[in-house]
Amino acid sequence: MEVMEPKRRTIAAFGIFTVWGVTVMLYGGLGYLIRDWRILQTAATLPGLLILPALWVIDESPLWLIVNGRPQEALQVFGKMARWHGVVLPPEAEMKRLVEEQAAEGQNTTPKRSSMGSLLKSFASDVVILLKPAATNDHAHQSTLST
Repeated sequence: MEVMEPKRRTIAAFGIFTVWGVTVMLYGGLGYLIRDWRILQTAATLPGLLILPALWVIDESPLWLIVNGRPQEALQVFGKMARWHGVVLPPEAEMKRLVEEQAAEGQNTTPKRSSMGSLLKSFASDVVILLKPAATNDHAHQSTLST
């Protein structure tokens, strides 16, 4: 999506998610027609396998390339995108400077690391939030029954 022109992203996203939604609906009908789950899974997976050759044709995201230390490849992808869209890129020196700035920005942000304790605390707080309304409803139900 990020390599598309901004004015076309909405239409592309709509198309992608519409196809996904229709596919999910058709999967129910396919499940009705194909009763054996193994054959159903095979029938649902095979069309996806047709997309695998596209992985060798589609370029990586320029931002991903920059963040992962491959700025030269990102510049090549930008050049290909510019030719595809019929636009002229800024001079190469300026493009390199922009890519280096983006790479430095990507290196300055460090991903958060989670410890097992923080994960358990987060899980426990989520469980409390999920169960709190249920406990309140049970108490209200109990007081209604006692009257």
